[in-house]
Amino acid sequence: MIAAQLNLLCAAYQNVDRVGLATADPGPTGANDSGITKRTLSWSTPAAGNMTAVATFPSITGIFTHITLWDGSVFIEAIPNAINVAGTPSDVTVAVEHTVDA
Repeated sequence: MIAAQLNLLCAAYQNVDRVGLATADPGPTGANDSGITKRTLSWSTPAAGNMTAVATFPSITGIFTHITLWDGSVFIEAIPNAINVAGTPSDVTVAVEHTVDA
């Protein structure tokens, strides 16, 4: 597949506009939301079928087992990722990468 086609397919994922944190497996519905305000994702321009987005959760504490991805209020998917912020609240930055392979 040529790069332009990969980029078009990749760009179709840009509707995923928010990222959240879950305290346990969110299953197919986005359950176990941490209650921390979801952060907005701004995707890079797709290149060679790849794009990235970064979001920062300011001053949080807790144990989070999954990063959740949302299209507005619609749950899209979860990514297992252990985040443990004990004690002093800290800023946590999450990077998300989306790739379309030929």
